[in-house]
Amino acid sequence: MNKSDNNGNDGDGGWFYRLMAGRAAFIAATLLAGYFLFGRHEEAVYSLSLPAGLGVAGLLLTPLYAIWYRLKAGRKWIPRLQTLLDTMIVGLIVLWTGAVASPFTFLYPLVIISACLVDGRRGGTTAALSGTVFYAAIFLFGLPYRGGLAEALFTFFVNMAAFNITAILGMALVQRLRYTETRLSRTVADLRRIEDVQRHVADSLRSGLITVDENGVILTFNKAAREILGEGVALAYGRPLAEVWPKASGLLGGLDLQSRAERFEFEYGAADGRAKIIGISFFKLLDDKEAPLGFGLLFQDITESRARDEILRRMERLASLGEMAAGLAHEIRNPLASLSGAVEFMKEEGFVRPEGERLLEIILRESGRLNGLTDAFLLYARPEGRRMSPLSVREELGSSLALIGRRKDIPKAAVEIDVPDGLVINADPGQFRQVIFNLLLNAYQSVPDDGGKISIIAGDEGRCIDISISDNGRGIKKQDLARVFDPFFTTRPDGTGLGLAIVHRLVQVWGGEI
Repeated sequence: MNKSDNNGNDGDGGWFYRLMAGRAAFIAATLLAGYFLFGRHEEAVYSLSLPAGLGVAGLLLTPLYAIWYRLKAGRKWIPRLQTLLDTMIVGLIVLWTGAVASPFTFLYPLVIISACLVDGRRGGTTAALSGTVFYAAIFLFGLPYRGGLAEALFTFFVNMAAFNITAILGMALVQRLRYTETRLSRTVADLRRIEDVQRHVADSLRSGLITVDENGVILTFNKAAREILGEGVALAYGRPLAEVWPKASGLLGGLDLQSRAERFEFEYGAADGRAKIIGISFFKLLDDKEAPLGFGLLFQDITESRARDEILRRMERLASLGEMAAGLAHEIRNPLASLSGAVEFMKEEGFVRPEGERLLEIILRESGRLNGLTDAFLLYARPEGRRMSPLSVREELGSSLALIGRRKDIPKAAVEIDVPDGLVINADPGQFRQVIFNLLLNAYQSVPDDGGKISIIAGDEGRCIDISISDNGRGIKKQDLARVFDPFFTTRPDGTGLGLAIVHRLVQVWGGEI
């Protein structure tokens, strides 16, 4: 918008340049019209030669005014100089073409209006005053008049009144125009500032925000929406929500949001292949008269939050199970020890006939199995006090592999080890061997009977030791992932469901992650 000072001056030159262009076009059109209308009449050519020359002079002065004004050196007085020169040129044209009776008297109001637009009150005052002076001089130079002095005086005063009324109205209208422009400029600036604030507020939200119209076409989205849904949403302006986010569009289409907002959680497949859990709420957009404008979608990536909640729930569940397992193990261990001692005594004293000794062996074997199970209960429920010492990770892995290799109830597998010789971990020896043994046993039990492969990779990550054990077995079903560390959960008919539970418990006690 154009700016103006307190006097109505054209602050940025917009009015001045526009008027210079209009001035040049008007003079050029007038000269061309005069040429085509009167160019063939010798008498007319002679009588109009001076006005035409003055018009050409005014046309040539126009670019000089524009160039001079562009230098900004004399912006305050160039418009007034132009006004004085224009009134002088118009006065000469009027004087040469009939003085008070000249048909070109209408040029004075045009000069006055132009001066008002360019220089405000000062320009209008300068133009009206100079026009009055020049026109009065023209009146005096034009005496005597063929129509009589009275008629000339009447024409003179009518034109003088027209000049000054034009100046007064022009200054009032220009002042009003400047005021309106200023208000409009401030309003536009305020609107832009409000838009910027709204955009920055939306982009400052940690939640994603998308707005759509009543037809489901996307109107806006914020920075968090791009981060959660991926950069592909940046091309979503003006596109239907169903093309960008079909799941959310389907939910929105089946909702009744008349009385309340609706909230949902569902899985979203991100562009990078990771599945995210999105918490989303829908709400209506209404104007001041409660008329519907569209809908809003406010959503968050709650994947980590749900994972933390699941870990806390699991810890609480496992803690209660651990306490129960500890009490149960103690209750079983005492009668089991008595039972084993009694069987040993009966066997040694010969209280049983030879054919019954086989039954005693079965009782002793199963008692040992129950005793091992109670030891596992206790290890899970109350891990032993940690006796920390430096251990070679490669040596401990080799010992566990050798121990498992002597078992005949598991398939053979090719093992690849990528572990530095000097990698050392500070841990409780018994607990560390228990963790490695259970993980390796789990891998061996998962590989196929033929072509089994197990890969062991370990390294120092700076703040921790990272150990990865993988196999080419059948893997874990998605629905079982949340329960693999639960006590007594197993997919093997002969499994106890304590191996991975003990691993998880011990690693948790160390402050590690699995």
